[in-house]
Amino acid sequence: MKTEINVSTGKIQAYEDSHEVGNLEFELQNAVMTITHTHAYLKGMGVGQVLLAAAIDYATENHLKIRPVCSYAYAMMEKNPDYSKLLTDDAGEGISCRL
Repeated sequence: MKTEINVSTGKIQAYEDSHEVGNLEFELQNAVMTITHTHAYLKGMGVGQVLLAAAIDYATENHLKIRPVCSYAYAMMEKNPDYSKLLTDDAGEGISCRL
């Protein structure tokens, strides 16, 4: 699975065989990446995990904190001690979508 990050549109898109299979929406402000939604069009294929990993890699490479208001992103990051270090102090507040 391949991912592409488009900072100007605030999207990370996942592709399988040149077909979009999901996307993650985010906003960048004041060295914080706010993850607003994760959309996986193919269930059970790990699309959400691939998208979140791409977001985490981008944030790490660019020295950003992550504020997930997407419940999926928040739940996955809370479970992993390596990822939870990237969370903002207010992570988990204002969750906009539910698993």
